Amino acid sequence: MEEVSAEINFFLLVIAGTMGMLSLVLLVYIYKKKVLTEKARLQELKNAYQKEMLQASIEAQEQERRRIAEDLHDDVGAMLSLVRLNASRASEKARDRTLKDSTEEIKALIDEIILNVKRISRDLLPSTLNEFGLIEAIKELSDKINNTSPHLIKFNYLKFEEPIDKEIELALFRIAQELINNAIKHASATEILIDLEIADDIVKLTVEDNGQGFSINKVDGGKNAAKGLGLKNIRSRVSMLDGTLEYKSSLSKGTFAQVKISKEQSSEKKVLA
Repeated sequence: MEEVSAEINFFLLVIAGTMGMLSLVLLVYIYKKKVLTEKARLQELKNAYQKEMLQASIEAQEQERRRIAEDLHDDVGAMLSLVRLNASRASEKARDRTLKDSTEEIKALIDEIILNVKRISRDLLPSTLNEFGLIEAIKELSDKINNTSPHLIKFNYLKFEEPIDKEIELALFRIAQELINNAIKHASATEILIDLEIADDIVKLTVEDNGQGFSINKVDGGKNAAKGLGLKNIRSRVSMLDGTLEYKSSLSKGTFAQVKISKEQSSEKKVLA
């Protein structure tokens, strides 16, 4: 009888020990899960804060562009027009042929400056984008560049069956501007291919060039990241709209860049891209 009692007591001790171990394991599991949940929550807060900072930065850029464009149009443009008017009056009154020729040269120079001011103002605040949409804005940008460098840019597109959000349009236009600028000024490209389409509710912008290219490792990371190429700004705009950005580039082999942004997510965004 005593032996049976001892076996029962031993068995109970084993069960109690096992239960204790299970309780300890469960407590450790609950603790680790709580720690992981807290880490995930902190990461979400960090991501949200980073997005807010990106949004504030991009919004500030657009506001500054808008202010400069308006100042150029309203103030500088008006003053140049006044100077041109005075030059015209001086030319009409000039009796000396040399003086008359000089004032005519001044008028021609002022006309050229006025055109440049208008061009810069349009680049900073593209009215075509707001009035006619992304496709027309990129066509205008391409035509303007091709007028000075024939056949440099080829733009392929499929017309959108439904309009896309203005935030996405502005973001993609700025990205296209930056990539074209990089290809011409930094890569010395002689051919640039732009492709724009919507497939499966994904807006896709692709820009390829035959320029000298660059080393991704040197440019996209470290102290020289995005220096002079605007890659950081492009990534910020894509990130704000939860898009993806793919780069392929190597020295002397040109650059391939592709941006994909979900059309479905655009209605939930309130970003000045």
